[in-house]
Amino acid sequence: NHAYTTSWGFTTRTVGALIMVHGDDDGLRVPPRVAPKQLVILPITPKEESRDEILSAADELQRRLTSITFANEGVRSHVDHRDMRGGEKSWDWIKKGVPVRVEIGPKDLENGVVTLYRRDRGSKERFTMTPEELVNQLPEILKEIQEGLYNEAKERMKKQSTTSIETFDQLKSFFTPKNPSKPEIHGGFVRAKWCGEPDSEELLKPLNLTIRCLPFDQSGLSGKCVITGKPATLDVIIAKAY
Repeated sequence: NHAYTTSWGFTTRTVGALIMVHGDDDGLRVPPRVAPKQLVILPITPKEESRDEILSAADELQRRLTSITFANEGVRSHVDHRDMRGGEKSWDWIKKGVPVRVEIGPKDLENGVVTLYRRDRGSKERFTMTPEELVNQLPEILKEIQEGLYNEAKERMKKQSTTSIETFDQLKSFFTPKNPSKPEIHGGFVRAKWCGEPDSEELLKPLNLTIRCLPFDQSGLSGKCVITGKPATLDVIIAKAY
């Protein structure tokens, strides 16, 4: 959960960090602010006679959601019109990590409600509410999910050790197994100075290390690059790449 990555590796590193930080045993969990789709509406149509009415209700709900904003942007919603069983649709979106899933089936339609699932909760934990309640509460729900995922990741990061290191020899020693016959997995992170030269990271590959990110809380102090020994002011986080 350390902050931003360098521009030369932004896309790959950011997606990789997101998967590793927030994912769980069921797949991705994408924070709402960066989720391509923040809410997916799943029409459940087990009977042909109610299909058109349910699809119409799903499209109408999406239309109503177009007026809702979150993080100063319109809510990104999607109606899954695929001809698939409800369970298959739901599982597909669980794996993709969409923050909110909303099901509309025959019983929902009959009772004037929708069924809501949050990706930050158990896959079977559900809530029922009216479409009006969903429209009114959705920004707060997305905010709760965003803050919850962040706080969860932050607490996990605090439990990991972060060690300050100044030289390449220290770095190598820190990540080298003490007993070669029984290699250890070295957890935690290293904070060190870096000269900013992208090619220098190649020297970390034999140790299976990479620069994970540049933390927001830069010290601004001068020092020597942990890799090249050149003058450096950037603080970086280095860790094992698995």
